[in-house]
Amino acid sequence: MSSCQDLIDAEYRKFSSAAFASVMLTLICSVVRRSKWETYNQNPREGYMTMFGFAVIKIILGVLLATVFQVTCPGGCECTGQVHDYLYPGIVFAVSLYWIFLGKKFYDMSRFGEQAPSTEITTATGVV
Repeated sequence: MSSCQDLIDAEYRKFSSAAFASVMLTLICSVVRRSKWETYNQNPREGYMTMFGFAVIKIILGVLLATVFQVTCPGGCECTGQVHDYLYPGIVFAVSLYWIFLGKKFYDMSRFGEQAPSTEITTATGVV
């Protein structure tokens, strides 16, 4: 039978693994977004579908991190000073709101036929 410390360490490893997977997914989504930005400007429907898809995945991960993967005191153990970590799930929800914001921008573009805002600054002498 495992000691209480081993069981608690397993709880922390479970949360850390899920948090690491969430960070890696965010990085992958960011790379996809940056590499396909021009494609999404040309086809806003693809852009909003992708961004909303990223948001749904992050929301699901946030819920899982705040509930299922949250560190708890194993049965039969006495835990003192154990703090739940809701900071990272909160960050995950914030990232999902960012994906929703981007999806909304592309959705509006698809409905109104607008172009995405340029990252270039135009001055009287030319493009900066």
